[in-house]
Amino acid sequence: MFLRRSRGDEPVDLPLAPTRLQQTAIESMADGSYQLQTTGIDSFLEFDLGIVDRAAELSTLAFEYFSLDGISRMELRLAAAEGAWTAPLDAGSLSIAQGWAEVGIPLSEPGNELWKTGQARRLRIDFGEQPGRVVRLRKMRLRGPTAEELRRELERAQEEEKELALASRIEDYFDDQNLCNRSLQVALEASSVVLEGRGFDQPQSLWLLELGIEQYPFAVASDWRGEHVEGNSPTSLAAEERLVRQAFPLEQAEWDGEGNFSLRLPLQPQADHRLLSRWQVVRWNDSPNGDAASRIIPLTHARYAVPWEPPKQEVLPPLPPVWNRKGLNGVSSAFGLEQLAELGVEHLALNVVLTDLLDEAAIDGAESFDSGGKTWWVRPGRLEELDQMVRFGTEHQMTVAAILLIPQRSRDSIVHPGSTSAGIYAMPNLVDREGAAKYVATIDLLTARYSGQTERGRIDHWIVHNEVDFGWIWTNMGAPPLEVYLETYLRSMRIVSLLASRSNPQAITFISLTHHWDVPEDPRQRSYPPRKMLERMVAMLRAEGDFRWGVAAHPYPENLFDPRPWADPSANQTFATPRITMKNIEVLKRFLSQREFLDGQGRLRPVLLSEQGYHTAGYSREAQELQGAALLYTWQRLRETNFVLAFDYHRWVDSPDEGGLLLGLRTVPSPEQPAGEKKLGWDVYRDIGTPAEAPWRARLEKLYRGQGNPSPQSEAEEKE
Repeated sequence: MFLRRSRGDEPVDLPLAPTRLQQTAIESMADGSYQLQTTGIDSFLEFDLGIVDRAAELSTLAFEYFSLDGISRMELRLAAAEGAWTAPLDAGSLSIAQGWAEVGIPLSEPGNELWKTGQARRLRIDFGEQPGRVVRLRKMRLRGPTAEELRRELERAQEEEKELALASRIEDYFDDQNLCNRSLQVALEASSVVLEGRGFDQPQSLWLLELGIEQYPFAVASDWRGEHVEGNSPTSLAAEERLVRQAFPLEQAEWDGEGNFSLRLPLQPQADHRLLSRWQVVRWNDSPNGDAASRIIPLTHARYAVPWEPPKQEVLPPLPPVWNRKGLNGVSSAFGLEQLAELGVEHLALNVVLTDLLDEAAIDGAESFDSGGKTWWVRPGRLEELDQMVRFGTEHQMTVAAILLIPQRSRDSIVHPGSTSAGIYAMPNLVDREGAAKYVATIDLLTARYSGQTERGRIDHWIVHNEVDFGWIWTNMGAPPLEVYLETYLRSMRIVSLLASRSNPQAITFISLTHHWDVPEDPRQRSYPPRKMLERMVAMLRAEGDFRWGVAAHPYPENLFDPRPWADPSANQTFATPRITMKNIEVLKRFLSQREFLDGQGRLRPVLLSEQGYHTAGYSREAQELQGAALLYTWQRLRETNFVLAFDYHRWVDSPDEGGLLLGLRTVPSPEQPAGEKKLGWDVYRDIGTPAEAPWRARLEKLYRGQGNPSPQSEAEEKE
């Protein structure tokens, strides 16, 4: 298809005549429009454009649409005459329109400017991931942006500038070595928070600030209205960017005459969650010269409390031994939990949706819960299945992990206000006090409920959100710079860690990462290299205080449709490997064995392989044997490297909604087989770790024997 030439600012019509379509039905209507219906989860149209005159000016794809359904997460892709498609352009969503509405979608964005160069010859429009959506289209064309679209683009650019400025402030704050010259330690006791400072010259004009979890510590330096700073009692301090919770003049602390102080404050977790506060020592400058921002001088980073270590008699029974253990992801009680025991599962990873659990308004007959000085009501029925699965796991000596998820489409106040419809899940709202308080209350409820101190069972592993290095899809808060994204994520991790360890000191909090280890940075900031995330994470923790954390990695094969991890071409033995899969999983162990990543006792951080599976194309015998071989290869690698707590296979049962992937140990459910039919992989997985494993190895080991296990690099080569 070749587009007609245009003149001036005249639009160019784009006939709805795709050269290729997938999972999309098109019908020409009597009024000249076209009706499209998605018939699968990967619905798209492709167009050959030919040469487009004035591509830089005709920078918007526009059309009118009518839809009673709406479409979420649309995308555009471009390509030259030859070669691959570009990375997807976010096309937003089509909201429900009961009359004809026009939409304009930019054809370029930073880092994806093929259109502007005039080289684009093909266009692909993806219509989300939901089958059965119906939309009518008409008047599809290429045109320049409207005044309203230009205004929105300007606002977007201004927001990006603000995000970059914020990222710079966050980076400067964490990397400020002047704030490391003095020590501030914060410890929790049963009913107190104890603060100890070292290396201060004198108490005069020194203040201890208590900051909320939703507040940036460096923001206090921008404006502190001194008229509120008076007297010797705790004072609320107004600031331009937020309200400091309380300020304590350090003249009232105990000093030893050598510049060291100690201060003990009451801990009232049910009233104000002081255990989540962070604390910063500052000097107030009474000089009348200069603006308010110059009057406050930070002397330390803002420090969090170290979790309380209870007396030995109050500690929960130890965890069941977990090392190289069989686990399962995507568990549902609908498939019959007794099958988990048949498989020999010792670790469960359960999806836990956090939205719409709590309500501020009283609900008749509902369970109530006090958190943060407020009473919340648990919505009836929302936790029944989770109660059942956690209880089953605990009763069968399985270690249970919770994967904490926040659906982006929810209108719950805990959804991050900067998240977009491109995301399936979102970051929590730690921007404002209301959203943060509800998120804290939700985590408070879950960590107390599943602490092991009630009949509901015990969760020991808390996986905070999903695949945060691909935040655009799996933990969306827009597309901020890494410093902004990671600082917010670490606050979420710390909330979970502090609340979980209060009632279960053995609880561990995990960061969730994909296999895309040291890939090039995305200029659109929709993904971040996990290696860089971990390196920045430990720098931030050094500044504000460590907590008990581990890594929940997802070492899928490089190509999810190729179940041969031993053949992954880009998985090498250096720290700069583009991907970490089972072929080179020892790279993760060596990386985390570096001194800066070890915990306070010099130990390796806990590692879960909390989601990975192997595709069975078409359920053929060959495909099922490859899946079985991949499972045996996985256990060979786990035993060789010997550092992983558990391997959670994904999935129990095949899903028809995973883009054609058939990763389950059982087939897609049917009315006759509601849990699907067992694959060969089910039997292999069941027998791993038992005497029955040996016959499977004799049968399948030939598929991978001698492949994919290069010798580790020397110590010198590892230090990159």
